[in-house]
Amino acid sequence: MTSLENQSVLESEVLRMNTLTIHLENCWGIRQLNYAFDFAARSVYALYAPNGCMKTSLAKTFLDVTKDEQSRDHHFPGRVSVRDILDENGAQLSKDDIVVLSPYKPPLEDAANAAILLGNSELRKQYEKLQSDTEKAKTALIKALKTQAKCKDVEKEISLAFTFAEDNFIAALEYPQKQLHAAGDTPYSDLPYDTVFDEKVLQLLQGPDIKAALDNFIIRYNELIGASVYFRKGTFEYYNASSIAKHLEQQGFFRAKHFVTLNGKEKVEITSKAQLEKMITDEKEKITNDPVLRAQFGKIEDSLLKNQTVKDFREYILNNEAVLSKMANINNFKQEVWKSYLREQVPLYDALMSAHEKAKEETKAIMEKAKKETPDWDGVIDVFNDRFATKVEVKIKNRNAVVVGQADPLMEFSYKDGTDVADDVKRDLLLDTLSQGEKKALYILDILFDVQVRKNRGDATLFIFDDIADSFDYKNKYAIIQYLTDIAKDPHFKMILLTHNFDFYRTVCSRFVGHNGSFLATRSETGVITIERPEGIQNIFINVWKKDFFKDIRRRIASISFMRNLIEYTKTTAHPDYLTLTSLVHVKSDSGQINQKQLDEIYDRLFGSSGKAWHSPDSLVIDDIDAEAQKCLGVTSGVKFEFKVVLSIAIRLAAERFMFAKMNNPNLVFDDNQTKELVEHFEGKFPNDTGAIKTLQSVLLMTPENIHLNAFMYEPIVDLSDEHLTKLYNEVKALK
Repeated sequence: MTSLENQSVLESEVLRMNTLTIHLENCWGIRQLNYAFDFAARSVYALYAPNGCMKTSLAKTFLDVTKDEQSRDHHFPGRVSVRDILDENGAQLSKDDIVVLSPYKPPLEDAANAAILLGNSELRKQYEKLQSDTEKAKTALIKALKTQAKCKDVEKEISLAFTFAEDNFIAALEYPQKQLHAAGDTPYSDLPYDTVFDEKVLQLLQGPDIKAALDNFIIRYNELIGASVYFRKGTFEYYNASSIAKHLEQQGFFRAKHFVTLNGKEKVEITSKAQLEKMITDEKEKITNDPVLRAQFGKIEDSLLKNQTVKDFREYILNNEAVLSKMANINNFKQEVWKSYLREQVPLYDALMSAHEKAKEETKAIMEKAKKETPDWDGVIDVFNDRFATKVEVKIKNRNAVVVGQADPLMEFSYKDGTDVADDVKRDLLLDTLSQGEKKALYILDILFDVQVRKNRGDATLFIFDDIADSFDYKNKYAIIQYLTDIAKDPHFKMILLTHNFDFYRTVCSRFVGHNGSFLATRSETGVITIERPEGIQNIFINVWKKDFFKDIRRRIASISFMRNLIEYTKTTAHPDYLTLTSLVHVKSDSGQINQKQLDEIYDRLFGSSGKAWHSPDSLVIDDIDAEAQKCLGVTSGVKFEFKVVLSIAIRLAAERFMFAKMNNPNLVFDDNQTKELVEHFEGKFPNDTGAIKTLQSVLLMTPENIHLNAFMYEPIVDLSDEHLTKLYNEVKALK
């Protein structure tokens, strides 16, 4: 490849996703979303989405891409979903192009495989897929064996039978692997395991009297088998013969006109299952009816009658006396029984062993890849320990052995409490003692590794950060913001920060995203999502409304409550200007007499003479509020805050007018908490007017924060939809 071609390849890799065009329909609650992000202009965008708008739905849709799964509408699965996430060439982004980092998941989920954990999410996903495949195959086999064996704890019993330990299930299954694939029958496939091997049964059989009777029973049984015409000890006993009869019938042996020849004093040709079973039954009865054997069996049965806890075992052996002949060596018998069960489930057994072998081999390869990334761990862990405030410090425990490839890495956690430090704290204990905020901070360690690996590879990556700082304390919130600022500088990375935390949104916008990368999402009642650039998110009054106070009526009205707050802070609530502005957000005796000229004068006294004036100085402010609220109906504001403030003021004024009129008492006087006191008074006087009371309660719930807006109270007004306000306004106006 020429140097020019090399340069072209590098440029194409960096240029990927210069434009990200999104077209979604019916994806996780998003009815429709169309937007194009211009990543040629900037590498990071911040998108504020009110609760219930689209943040989680959009993150899930991107997550579907990373899983190679179709997106769908979770409430209406019958709707046709469309998901186009395209680069500047019109190509769909693939799972390798996108990393979705969720708000929280349990951190350090597999500390035993730290090489994979400390690698990256791609290796982790491969590892988890292998483990998942093995676990699914294991679950399927255990489920089948539970049903067949009538055994509650299959995993424990198989492990004990073959390895004498309770937690070696896979290793236990490896012992009989060759025998299961060799020719053989399944004589004990119907044996009820928990009944025969019940702990109380086994203890009882070890008692001196019953053990002696059992030993004598076994001796006599073996003598009778040895003298049998057809049965042979260890090869063709009663259980084996019954199993063969069943197996031949299942395979259509007799239907195909084949026959079995039995060698005895005379050769006998068996041509049907019924004939074979009768021969087995007759031969069995010769043995079981033997007087000496019956006497020994009677002693065992009598002992079982004395103990009600083993009655199920007694009922079983009454028809299966031959089982007793196997119980001299319990563990050998358990192994033979499990081999019978497993032979019946060979397809599921093979699926599990195959998945296990594949996982074992491929995990080695994954571990090798992870070890090659060892040099990155130091830097990432240092960033975590230095920047993020937790009581946990993370280290690589066996660093030198890892570096030379002699061991897999182990993470060591220290827990700090003041000057005291507890070293080598176990993961489970650690997660039990950390607060939810500290666990979330610890989860950031996973994110740091994911990003670092992508950075080292130079992978062109779109990161979707889904509220990763949610519920963090301020120190950790600012630490993650600083980290996001750092990674935004990588030329291969593009980022979309999704959040419903307005403080976090404003902070990232001011720190490194900038005004042109800041957007708000709104959702219509039909589920259509609109993405717009907001105005004045840092200080809407200073940056937007104050500038337009003398030329935009809605921004002028929206400024009333802000000016009122400033007068309250700088003067008192008894100041005449404060009282005048109060009469514009509450119904007072002078509310209908205040004109726009008076509002100009208050503005000039508060901020200094502007030399400007409203174009209609004599118009009444209350009339203008009502007129603008009427114009707002049926118009979607998007992210214009003044729209919602105007409607909120108009709603409260209309509600108070209604209550004053219905109560018809001119002597009623209330303080600054007038609306709440009015509603309480109204409820006391008209308790049966439930429709009006319900609407008035909604006014109390939805309007106060929108009216008393200050620099810290953006989130309530952003989260409240236009549809809710217009609906409430119409309900209040309709009150009679």
